[in-house]
Amino acid sequence: MNYHPILAEAEALSVTDVIALLRAELPRRWMADYKEATPRPTNILSIELGTFLYMFDFVTELEVAGILEPGTVREDRLVAGYGFSTAEVAGREASRMRGWVGATETYLGAGKDKGHVFGRALGGRVDGQEINLFSQARAVNRGWSEEGKLFRRMEQHCAAHPGTFCYFRPRYNDLLACPASVEFGVLLPDKKLWVEEFQN
Repeated sequence: MNYHPILAEAEALSVTDVIALLRAELPRRWMADYKEATPRPTNILSIELGTFLYMFDFVTELEVAGILEPGTVREDRLVAGYGFSTAEVAGREASRMRGWVGATETYLGAGKDKGHVFGRALGGRVDGQEINLFSQARAVNRGWSEEGKLFRRMEQHCAAHPGTFCYFRPRYNDLLACPASVEFGVLLPDKKLWVEEFQN
């Protein structure tokens, strides 16, 4: 997605005003892009969890309501998430992660992890709502590949600078919840948007 027009408009603004502009403009653009790329009705909810807001396509609710016929495999999935990094969230979440979808390789496949949309070190949490989890390429999640090392650097920047505005946007090529790629964006102190796309 081309963010240059938004950032050009933001050049004369304070960091606070740039964040306000991004929070107003980006979700609208992400939603329009997602709907255009999704060949079925959508049911997008906004869910707040900690310092992050998640735009979540709860498509299975349309099946329960009779709007979509059952029979086609469709999965609820994240449209985008955005918010502010914070200090690491205290507490244990291992049991919730183990319970999400079942055994990792059995349900997600070889080479996949149960990854965090926003890692615990930057304030992401799994707290009764597993919307902060997704099927992530293991080499990226664990920092094993060059892409993974870059992903980790971006996360570390957010963790080292609490209050950093960041976002996460999955891209899909089917009706399932595992993204083909993910876009991660971080607003830097000089008001530049550091954006990278990672194959998944």
